[in-house]
Amino acid sequence: MNRNKDDRLTDTLLGEAILAIMRTDTPISNATVLRQLQAMAAVEVDQERRKACLRAIGAVRNSASTPKETQPVGQEVRDGDNVIHMFTNDGPPDGTSKH
Repeated sequence: MNRNKDDRLTDTLLGEAILAIMRTDTPISNATVLRQLQAMAAVEVDQERRKACLRAIGAVRNSASTPKETQPVGQEVRDGDNVIHMFTNDGPPDGTSKH
């Protein structure tokens, strides 16, 4: 909650870029957000807002290049006999079915 003014402005402009994309009914992706932020930075006359656009561009690029963890998403459930069953979103590794 103790974010500085620059961080808040960067987040605001990132939100404005996403809203602008949503208004055009275009799918939101890193590429479309980058294009929108670049267009906003190109026409921005306020130097502080222009720098915030550039920071947002850097943040989007950085998030796109950061590898995501590949841990499966799952849920552990205990039954009446205190046995743990693990349910995941992963299917069989080769795409086949058990049934």
